Amino acid sequence: MHPAKTPLRILHLEDDPKDAELICVALEEAGFAPEIVVVQTKADFLAQLDQGWEIILADYKLPQLNGLQALALFKERGLDISFILISGTIGEEAAVAVMQAGASDYVLKNRLTRLGPAVERGLRETVERRARKQAEAALQAALETQTAILDALPAQIALLDSLGHIVTVNASWEAFGTAHAAQSADFFIGQNYVDVCDGATGACSEEGRAVAQGLRSVLTGQQPGFAIEYPCHSPQEKRWFRLMVAPASNVRLAGAVVMHVDITARKIAEQRLREEQARLTGLIDSAMDAIVTVDAAQTIVRVNPSAEVMFGCSAAQILGQPLTRLIPARFGARHAQDVRAFGDTGASGRRMGALGAIWGLRADGQEFPVEASISQVVVGGEKFYTAILRDVTERQQAEAELLRTSEEMRALARHLEVIHDEQAAHIARELHDELGQTLTVLKLHVRAMQKRLEAHADEPPSFEAHEAIKLIEASISSLRRLCSELRPPMLDHLGLRPALGILAADFQTRSGITCTLEAQEDFPLLAAPLQATVYRLVQELLTNVLRHAGASAVHIVLREMERTLLLDFNDNGCGIADAEQTGRKSLGLLGMRERSLAAGGTITFAGHPGQGTTVHVRLPIDQGSGI
Repeated sequence: MHPAKTPLRILHLEDDPKDAELICVALEEAGFAPEIVVVQTKADFLAQLDQGWEIILADYKLPQLNGLQALALFKERGLDISFILISGTIGEEAAVAVMQAGASDYVLKNRLTRLGPAVERGLRETVERRARKQAEAALQAALETQTAILDALPAQIALLDSLGHIVTVNASWEAFGTAHAAQSADFFIGQNYVDVCDGATGACSEEGRAVAQGLRSVLTGQQPGFAIEYPCHSPQEKRWFRLMVAPASNVRLAGAVVMHVDITARKIAEQRLREEQARLTGLIDSAMDAIVTVDAAQTIVRVNPSAEVMFGCSAAQILGQPLTRLIPARFGARHAQDVRAFGDTGASGRRMGALGAIWGLRADGQEFPVEASISQVVVGGEKFYTAILRDVTERQQAEAELLRTSEEMRALARHLEVIHDEQAAHIARELHDELGQTLTVLKLHVRAMQKRLEAHADEPPSFEAHEAIKLIEASISSLRRLCSELRPPMLDHLGLRPALGILAADFQTRSGITCTLEAQEDFPLLAAPLQATVYRLVQELLTNVLRHAGASAVHIVLREMERTLLLDFNDNGCGIADAEQTGRKSLGLLGMRERSLAAGGTITFAGHPGQGTTVHVRLPIDQGSGI
């Protein structure tokens, strides 16, 4: 039966898998059960260094990281394990350098039989080294414990014998005595500290006698301890001290330990804390918003005067009451759950309005809307929640009035636009029917007159008559265009899709900008107001392209989906900037937004510098209204 092999965790820096395998075999033959992780690069080596290895093996020569470099990285980590270098060939000087650099050993690859003993020696040295360090540390700690404890304390500490004589002092007491040696030697070893305190004069004489009496009571066993705090001010500064006396009794000495602590910083901090608390209280009490603080059980522990006014009751009536006292009953349970959920998040606070709609309850039973922010803090292990509340009754009323006024203005705008469209249609019809017919008859008369003149005269046709006919034809063409702009007849007779097609073709002819319309064949017939809204929007968009875009092409897509009209308008111009969508120069865009909003829909503009502008219009078909 073979003896059990020793488990061994090894980090191996090696780039040759065959060499790594040979080393593993050598370790197994030496009686180890190696668990080896092989790395090749500096990054992998550094990543694995702190993984609790017992031995580190490193090839002396690697392309990216040689053995000495790896040894330096190993030493930087301060790991207390053995580091063995393995090399195919290594000279005497290199071997010396390796050992001086801190390697535990080095082994040649052609003598791997030495690897097992080298590893055993390295493990043994590691154990011995650690044991030695522990023993040295324990001895040093034992020798320095008393001095370190006393000297590390900022307090001035002295050991008195049973009669009150100073036996020994710590570094702080000695420094204090040295600093005041010009005034008195009463703080040094051998002095009777009880007598020193009894003989104190000046501003601290009363406290000195009290200390002397306390010392006697402790030294005689009448009291288990004594403590006093007292001021000791000078013209230059104010100082406070705390003196504590405790019995010190063992087989060698019976006496007392005196600890003298300068508590000036604490006293100043306490004074600043009181001032800060007063300032904070003043800020809270002067805040226009109501402030309510509750504990983890949601019991009210603090309110400011604004909260008293808001809820119509005094602080005495509110403090100690559950938070639900200030909330309508139907919201109480949900609000308590929301506060607990907020506490579980660990977030320090939520901004005003983030809690959504909240309602408060006045003492007279009146409910009112509030806007709130909430924060949480842990003090002394206990969690507190503070809410800042703002009564938004008047603001909601103002917003409702503003919304009502805005809706009325939009309704008025829709009404005026409908009247405008009706008047435009009426004027267009009148111009077409009356003036158009008159011009047509006038053209026929002039042409007939010209023919009679040509038939009865030897002279060429009258130039004036010819020019008159041309002017009449131009007037008729202008009249038709004007009528179309006022109210395009094709919109009423043919529908939106053909009307937009004619509009796009006319725009392309007049501007030279390619304009294409893509619309589904079965696009539904729309109500007249909605058709007019879409037509006017496209008219305005084309006008903007002509004036501002510098585009060479426009593409319009008209669709219907789920009873919603979808209009997408794209050009390849300079692209509208975000800043151009607001301000005085954007009144045209504002008009299009209002026109779309009045129709119950939306319009959005997106500019891409150098790539053009995209406009999306979404209008409900069922509403069938527009301006």
